[in-house]
Amino acid sequence: MTRRRRWTLAGLMTAAAVAWVPLNNLDKRVEGPKLLVLSQNHAVTTADLLSVALVLGAVAVVRGS
Repeated sequence: MTRRRRWTLAGLMTAAAVAWVPLNNLDKRVEGPKLLVLSQNHAVTTADLLSVALVLGAVAVVRGS
C-alpha cells in the first residue's frame, strides 16, 4: 500500500472514531455495560472501545503493520 493510501485510510479511521463517540450516545441501548464511571452522568462503556480500536488500527496502518 502506498504512503498516500495508508494516510488516507488512517484519516478515515480516525474520523470514524471521532464520529462514533457522539453517535453512540444517541441510542443508549448500544452503549453496553459501564467499564469506568467518571461522574454521575458520564462513563466509559464497551461501545466507546470501538473508537479506541479504530485509532489503534489507524496507527498500525500508518506504521505499515
